[in-house]
Amino acid sequence: MFRDLTGQTAFHQRKAQFLDAIGGKDLSPINRIYHFWQKLGYEIIANIIIFIFCYLIFHWSFYLTLWLIPFFTYNMAIIRIRSIAEHALVPDDNDPFRNARSTRANWLVRIFLAPYWVNYHVEHHLFMYVPCWKLKQTHNALRENDYVNRMETATGYIDVLIKACSKGDDEENRGNFISNPKQRLKGYFSEGFSSSQSTHS
Repeated sequence: MFRDLTGQTAFHQRKAQFLDAIGGKDLSPINRIYHFWQKLGYEIIANIIIFIFCYLIFHWSFYLTLWLIPFFTYNMAIIRIRSIAEHALVPDDNDPFRNARSTRANWLVRIFLAPYWVNYHVEHHLFMYVPCWKLKQTHNALRENDYVNRMETATGYIDVLIKACSKGDDEENRGNFISNPKQRLKGYFSEGFSSSQSTHS
């Protein structure tokens, strides 16, 4: 989380993205420009438009304070929290009702952490064609048909994070919070993921 909030995660991601956009040594200058445009052209144009909008309507510093800095810090942190809540420590990778997790979110959490009803993540996996604004309705329909009890759910994001930072049931002093950061990094945050599975979907 420290790496996310200090911008290290975003920096390394953008660095890898930039190097990928440059392409390999075998590309000619023309092909390299085309390859770069295909990878990052639209993103660069979007950021230029946002910067011009901030400059003309407000002040150029708004681009940094309201867009770039939050993207490099806060955005990375909430993506990690949501990824843990949605996919880590799920009980059954083969059960479509339990290979992801839906998390309860009040209005404040929905504003700052889980907009667009993304907390209904099991519902999203079950019915990917359903638009985000109908996920709550989908959840209610599943509840009415007694499917919710089969689903992996959590009462809140804090509860999931506590679980992710705690010892497993098969360890001594089950449920105790792990204070050793090296021990936490051994895999507790990645349990429930396969090596080929994306941490965000």
